[in-house]
Amino acid sequence: MKKTILLSMPFIILLTFVYKQQAQSVMTPPNKKVLFVLSGVDFLEGNKNNRKTGYWLEEVSVPYSILSKASVEVVFATPNGHRPKADALSYAVDASGNPLYMASKKDLDEALRFKKHIMDQAEIQSLAVLAKDGLDFFDAIFFPGGHGPMQDLAFDANVANALNHFHTTQKPTALLCHGPAALLSTAFQGNFLYTGYQVSGYTNTEEEGTVYDQIGGFKALGMKLETALIQAGVNYQKGPDYEPFVIQDRELITGQNPASSRVVAENLLKQLK
Repeated sequence: MKKTILLSMPFIILLTFVYKQQAQSVMTPPNKKVLFVLSGVDFLEGNKNNRKTGYWLEEVSVPYSILSKASVEVVFATPNGHRPKADALSYAVDASGNPLYMASKKDLDEALRFKKHIMDQAEIQSLAVLAKDGLDFFDAIFFPGGHGPMQDLAFDANVANALNHFHTTQKPTALLCHGPAALLSTAFQGNFLYTGYQVSGYTNTEEEGTVYDQIGGFKALGMKLETALIQAGVNYQKGPDYEPFVIQDRELITGQNPASSRVVAENLLKQLK
């Protein structure tokens, strides 16, 4: 004789909940992963003397915050896996404690917390190793600025190989301020990939008057970024100095200056979605 199994209402509700949770876990795509490639140097070679530099704090902290809040995983790398250093000017303050290069003290405090708790402690990958092992696990690549990229990323063969991967696969490639110097690495490897692309980056006029311009120019590159990009063959675009300006052309998203950090990150997030 057949036995009838009666299920209580709470048990049915529990089964329904478990089923929905399992279905959602199957349907939800895995989190996106973005590779942040930073300069690994802390100086800029000049014609007169060397100037301390590195990455520009705001250009890393703001995009990281926007992407991580959207559950995007960020992996940090430098060409050889050396821990990157923030340019001290990027978090400098005046006599009253107000930031010299950020919009508000709140922004500065948030950036310094990021530096202390994330950037100074994060695992730093070697781009040389990642490029060798393959970059297929990454959904996008991002090059923040600071003057450091003018010293190493512009010439690095592994940077060129990484850019070639994301160019070939047409995955989002974001570059900010002096970050577009990384694009030049493909030219130094004999095959510039971005001829005719609309590209922005730190302008010559924004550069004029900075301490970096005062040391006698960029000895490693021999010219300012805007000039170098134009000579390489891009269709250089710019907005008003020190104002947000971002342009997208195919897989490239480029921002002109630190003020463009948020817009670059938001555009990159849209492409990831």
